[in-house]
Amino acid sequence: GLTASHAHFKFSEHYRDLFSDTRGYGVRSQVVLLFVACPLFSLLLFLGRRDIIVFQYPVSLSVVLGSFVFGIGMQVADFCTLSILFQLGEGNVRALVALITYLVASTFGAFQYSFWVHHLPHGGSVFLLDDTGIFIALLIQFTSLGILAGIPTVLERRKHGMLQMAGIISEQGYYKGFMLKALFGYWPAWTGAILFAVLSFLIYVATDTPWGITSGVILWGSSFLEACGTNIEQWHFWKLEQHKDALDHSILSDSFSLTSIGILIGACTASLLAGRFYSTEGLSKRILASTILGVMLMGYGAAISNGGIIEGFVSGVSSFSVHGWIWFFSCLVGNYVGMSLRPLLGLEVEKPSWELYVMDNRGKMMRRGRERQLPTTEEPDLNDGDAEQ
Repeated sequence: GLTASHAHFKFSEHYRDLFSDTRGYGVRSQVVLLFVACPLFSLLLFLGRRDIIVFQYPVSLSVVLGSFVFGIGMQVADFCTLSILFQLGEGNVRALVALITYLVASTFGAFQYSFWVHHLPHGGSVFLLDDTGIFIALLIQFTSLGILAGIPTVLERRKHGMLQMAGIISEQGYYKGFMLKALFGYWPAWTGAILFAVLSFLIYVATDTPWGITSGVILWGSSFLEACGTNIEQWHFWKLEQHKDALDHSILSDSFSLTSIGILIGACTASLLAGRFYSTEGLSKRILASTILGVMLMGYGAAISNGGIIEGFVSGVSSFSVHGWIWFFSCLVGNYVGMSLRPLLGLEVEKPSWELYVMDNRGKMMRRGRERQLPTTEEPDLNDGDAEQ
């Protein structure tokens, strides 16, 4: 949670920057995350930890459809599952609306999970470590990640002539010195990516399951329905190997639930340290309506496609399951469609708010010893009588 907040690791912004302005910095950061995570996760299986549950799901049309719908919702709502939690931890009121909506929609999707499994075509699961061996599997993963990073890089260089390497950081958001920056932020996205890889690996070791968010949120909603008398044990979703034991635990002992709660606490701590807690940004009726609509698509899509951006993409690919790659590319197409829908809904398609330069307190942006002046508002000359008046 602290890492997500300080690095502002928001998948929806990464994809919007890619499609709106051909900026691949965010996508390259995601590649860094997986480039570090895959060898770490394979190490456990190489050492004989075969008892670990990995996110192996069948390659099915429900995964394609659900992740596509999830991607549309990401751009309409300007959220992902991770950003809902860490922005709520930062005190963002819109994120509270998003979390409640996500809980309702994902729980309803879990209720209808059997419909999508039984009525749509599906194949078997493909686990690269078993099917190809560890070295070939790593080669396939690294090659795929290289292509994923390389295509946006080439397109970005062709359009802009240079790569975006860091964000514009105002004087208020930048702290000099390693310790101050570590405590208060701002962290580059690639730093957050490396930490996410290591931390998700530690979650993997501690819980014997990959990191996930949606499953914990569905457990919250299902536990509430169970308390109201609903027999949720008959749901196909809770009979899956990955979830069948969750109902035997409370929300305070389930690993998916606890890690989500931990993200809230960590993000709250980060925002308090940085002095940016609480935000009412984006509370107009139009924004709230788009948030509810988009998050409804996200929650339902995540439930029928076996997870959101964390389970479906990050943990799916890290677990060497082919369904993770299918989930990602379908979600990417959905993000493009969702971004195209934003103007129709009266929403802006923001250009990236950060560039290759670092802005100092004099309004100048520095790059490799060169600088260029930013447009600034001229201060009045107090020696001038008219200005003084």
